Amino acid sequence: MEKLRQDAMKALRRHKSGWIGLGKSLVEVQAGGQWKDWGFEKFWDYAKEELGLTIMTAKEMMTAYEYVLENEPSVLNTIEGNEDAYIPDYHTIATLSKAKERIGGDKEDVIRDTLFNATDETAVQANRDAKDLMSSQKEGQEIMDDIAKKTNSIKKRVKKLDKEIHNTSSFNNEILETSEKLSEMVDKVEI
Repeated sequence: MEKLRQDAMKALRRHKSGWIGLGKSLVEVQAGGQWKDWGFEKFWDYAKEELGLTIMTAKEMMTAYEYVLENEPSVLNTIEGNEDAYIPDYHTIATLSKAKERIGGDKEDVIRDTLFNATDETAVQANRDAKDLMSSQKEGQEIMDDIAKKTNSIKKRVKKLDKEIHNTSSFNNEILETSEKLSEMVDKVEI
């Protein structure tokens, strides 16, 4: 029973650290321009159509890989020698990379130490702590931009849900009306 649990944790580590190889490949393909030879007009078309990645995910993986390459190159050697090694998720590292100049100095060192010295047992909390430290450094406009992005994302999801509900004939009128009201309420939210 315990072996099964350990196997699941190993598989999770491999899954979570798998982004590093993809980030490296994306950086190399973009720099080398091979995507043109493969018939794509833009690099981002290649990432989306060939690999099924959103532009945001591809950018974050590339940003995170470049950050690790520049600031924590030993991590790359560790992963190459041990596929079960822990590495923080790409989204958190990309966020740290973007916040690097704003945070700077000791706080960046604390965040990097928190992320890169985590163990299996502390990884989830390390990511939370790092995100909390980074978000505490945000300025007013940046916070408002984040809220606006999240609000727009919620609006899109509610519209999509409303459309799906209306395209399904098995819902009763009460559910259809509730969905319409929710959609109208969300549309009124302005940031």
